[in-house]
Amino acid sequence: RSIDGDWAIIYLSSPCNVQIHLDKIAARQARARWINPQDGSEKDAGIFPTGNLLEGKIFPDAKKQWFSTPDFWEDALLILDGV
Repeated sequence: RSIDGDWAIIYLSSPCNVQIHLDKIAARQARARWINPQDGSEKDAGIFPTGNLLEGKIFPDAKKQWFSTPDFWEDALLILDGV
């Protein structure tokens, strides 16, 4: 995760499902994308609410999201950017 918390990179060494705490990204939403380390190809994974910066709330909602590595990828990078 960056020092400012506005992005994160997660490396997954094998095909799997992971649950990520999106509230660690300092933005209202996180744009997720996959990168295949073998060839550099990318796949969009969507935009998800983080539970942060909500109007009228002091504390964030603890948002979690499941992600699954793309089919037939041996390993993968998951990039989360605050939007």
